[in-house]
Amino acid sequence: MKTFTFLRQTIHYQKLCLRQNQDLLMSSLKMVKKNDQAADSQCDTFLHRAAEKPVPAAHAEFTDVEAGRYFYDAISWAAEKGITVGLNDGTGRFGVGQKCTRGMLVTFLYRFAVSK
Repeated sequence: MKTFTFLRQTIHYQKLCLRQNQDLLMSSLKMVKKNDQAADSQCDTFLHRAAEKPVPAAHAEFTDVEAGRYFYDAISWAAEKGITVGLNDGTGRFGVGQKCTRGMLVTFLYRFAVSK
């Protein structure tokens, strides 16, 4: 989560900046229905949005990640940063729609933290 340390505490728009950042993360969380498990593509999208949607240098070549999908840039960015590597089954697939397990999420979060 961005802290906006460059803004003085007394500046009136600091709360607005923080609120917009929270709204962006919350809009990501709304993609997951209550009591549902997030998909791996959604988890990468959460992190991509938390990083302020950086543009990847190139698009990942996973065979199941189609251009135009909401997670296309997010997965490309996550692959570029080493946050995700896709399925380890030799198919070249990301695994779109696979449920993101607790272990996967912890791994994504760790790799996200050390990629900065």
